[in-house]
Amino acid sequence: MATYPQGKEFYQAAMAKWKTLQNQGTFEKCPVTGISLYILPLMWVFTHKLNEDGFVIKYKARLVVRGDLQVSQFKDTYAATLAARVFKALMAIAAYFNLDIYQFDAINAFCNALIDELIYVRYPDGFQVPGSCLKLLKALYGMPRSALL
Repeated sequence: MATYPQGKEFYQAAMAKWKTLQNQGTFEKCPVTGISLYILPLMWVFTHKLNEDGFVIKYKARLVVRGDLQVSQFKDTYAATLAARVFKALMAIAAYFNLDIYQFDAINAFCNALIDELIYVRYPDGFQVPGSCLKLLKALYGMPRSALL
């Protein structure tokens, strides 16, 4: 990341995300010894937000679990979402009765869901602690059941 032209900005975004996840109690530090389960890797996903003129206005970092490597005892990963027809019907009803409609954005939505299985992950790049790993307490992006939780 240090050799990337915008590496400093993405590093700052990663630091901010790391602190947010720590403050939310997303994971706790555990020693690697005594853990016989598979420890999943974490990885950073970096993106940037552009304004209408195409200039970068914000650098974003997201910490994701390599969920494709996860062996889960749960078979149910489906999270029901609102079908387009149902959404259109609700909007038509609201318009007909002149109702107010509000939209909310859940910040770090997956990170607010408690997980109900034991998952250990490695520290992400740039934050390693020798001889330690992390026990996930809340869901992260990339896990098969995150949306369901």
